Amino acid sequence: MCFLAMAAFMDAVRFLAAASMVEDPVAEGSLDVCSNFVAFSRTPEDAHYPWQALLGWYLAFASAVAVNDTDQRFANIRVTKMPISLCGDGTGMGLETRW
Repeated sequence: MCFLAMAAFMDAVRFLAAASMVEDPVAEGSLDVCSNFVAFSRTPEDAHYPWQALLGWYLAFASAVAVNDTDQRFANIRVTKMPISLCGDGTGMGLETRW
């Protein structure tokens, strides 16, 4: 069902990841706009339907937000959340703080 949406995802996630690393607001906005253009660029060629491009872009956006939200800063204290695997079948959440 969503194999074509995956192509839009893979193209858009690169621009969204780059936008999250840039500090210049103009460059960040330009990369965000480029992520939209890349996802929807294949619809005029009938390679994607618009809903596939939208789904791929949304999954890329949700993935970029999920990755960027793992770091939080509280008054010069950096807290990083990460999943960890425990012995056996267990999983958990790890917290790392730096100040």
